[in-house]
Order: sequence, then C-alpha cells, then structure tokens
Amino acid sequence: QQVAHPDEPWLWREDWRGRRVADDGLFWMAFFWLCAIVWNAISLPVAAYILAQGWLRDTGMWLYAFGFPAAGVCLIWAAFYFGRRFVKFGRAWFLPDNLLYRLGGPLEGKIEVERGRYLTFPVTVGIANRHVRNVPKVFEPRETNIKVDVLWEGTPVTVDPRDFTRENRSVIIPVRLTLPVGGLGTDIRSGTNKVDWVLRACSDVPGVDFDAEFEIPIF
Repeated sequence: QQVAHPDEPWLWREDWRGRRVADDGLFWMAFFWLCAIVWNAISLPVAAYILAQGWLRDTGMWLYAFGFPAAGVCLIWAAFYFGRRFVKFGRAWFLPDNLLYRLGGPLEGKIEVERGRYLTFPVTVGIANRHVRNVPKVFEPRETNIKVDVLWEGTPVTVDPRDFTRENRSVIIPVRLTLPVGGLGTDIRSGTNKVDWVLRACSDVPGVDFDAEFEIPIF
C-alpha cells in the first residue's frame, strides 16, 4: 500500500482504510502467555537442577534458582490478567467518523466493546502524541530498548454511561475530542523510529478494569 499510495499514509494500514481499528489487548494476552510458557519451560527445570545439585552456595546461582522462576510467576500473572480482561470485555474497536483526522480539528468516532454488560461505569477517553523509537542499551550497544516519549497529551474526557448505546451484547461509546494545532503528524515509515497518536479508553469497574488503546492516523 505504501507503493500504491505514497502520499496517503492513512491508507497504508488495512484497519485505517476499513475504519475499524482494533485495540491491542488480544496481542498482549497472546504475548504474555507465550512468554510465560517459554520462560517457565526453561527456568523451572534449571532451578530444579540447581537445587538438586546443591549449588546454592554460589551467590550467582540464587538468581537462577529463585529469581528467574519469580519472573516466570510475574509473566503468568500478566497472562492471566490480560486473559481475564479479554474474557470479560472481548474485543474493542475504534470506529472513526473520518478516514483521517487533521491537527487542530475535531476527533469524533465510536468505541465498540464486544461484551459490554459489565461496562456500566463512566469511561475516560484521552489522546496522546508519542515518539516511539529503539535506542541502544548503555552497556550492550548492539541491543536496543524501546523508548517512548510523550510529545503531547490532551485532557481526558469522561463519557457517562447514559450516553452509551447498547446493541445486543455490545456497547457503543461516543468519542468527541479536540486535537491540538501543534504536534507532529503520524509517521510510520520506520518501525524502529515512528510518531504515532494513541487513543486510550479506560474505566474502573469491579474486578478487572476496562482498558483499551487504539493507534489512529492524525496529520
């Protein structure tokens, strides 16, 4: 699509063209489950072997015997958290009213939550402009970390549940925000150094909270 529409970057992604942008909750659930399975499949047998050999007199072995399994427990907790959120709310999509949005103009659209019966509390909606890039590690320059700098963040608005539209099991949340005149437009030409705009919706509900993020094109 970049070749077909070199001057229309809002057409480069299928979800932008289709005006149906999915949140990343399903990705993170799959990511943490995969990490938890692989990490624990390696760390637990190693820890068991160290304990069986009685190598704990070596200080460095404590990290392998207890530190790595503890990290595995944290990964399992994260996987269960995102899994519970997905089971509770299902998928969420942002349905933009326009194919693209302009800086200084309105941002209007809808958020559709697949399972909305638990969403009976106010939802906070906000937008942020970010610079996301890979930077070399201090002591290992061949490896990189992801660095996220928030360039601009708007004041969140609260949507009252009385303004929701309920359709069967799903719920539709109206979104009306105002974009700043300044700021940098979306730039996704490089996956390792990009500028994006992220719309976030969250709500404090009993149990697992609702939280969804959507990357949308703003120029």
